[in-house]
Amino acid sequence: MKKWFKTLKPKIKEWFRKKLVTLKRRPFFIPLTMIIISCFVFNLNLTKYSDTVAMINEPWMGLTLFVITLCSYLSVIGFATAFPNRRKPKIAAVFLVCLLLLVSIGCQFLFQYFIKYGTELRPKPLPITPQRRFILKARANSVAHVVCNALSLVLIFTMPFYSKLLRKIDTKVKVDDELHIERLELGDEEDY
Repeated sequence: MKKWFKTLKPKIKEWFRKKLVTLKRRPFFIPLTMIIISCFVFNLNLTKYSDTVAMINEPWMGLTLFVITLCSYLSVIGFATAFPNRRKPKIAAVFLVCLLLLVSIGCQFLFQYFIKYGTELRPKPLPITPQRRFILKARANSVAHVVCNALSLVLIFTMPFYSKLLRKIDTKVKVDDELHIERLELGDEEDY
């Protein structure tokens, strides 16, 4: 078992080194990953949101949910295409993604207000029964989506700082003394 682990350990180190080299060359993968996670947090619970809209049924609530969904998808697509390979990043696309994330956060706050109004503030509030617990889950997921979007914005704005820190990390392959070749001797060279 120890021999197997000893052969696996260098492979794992090399895998991490390659991933770190990728992050050094493309630091935008970090905020892109967070934007994708944010999209998953929202879209995996979209049924709870839809059921909440159908149950509370306030004016403009469905449109708010549509805008949140649209901003979620467009932010992923926009940020993924904002950094073309071997070219300068498209600043307008990054700005648009930040705007989409801010719109999504604002619409989530509006959606939370709709839930609060429908369950507490209107003249005949909708009681939350065990069959309607999806409303509370949608509210909790709304908070989680706002936090993920805010974290995505922070990662986008701090990308110039941590990309400089990533570049300082040494990712060169260290060669052992036994494997080090001091001189490469070639056979007789023939002139052509």
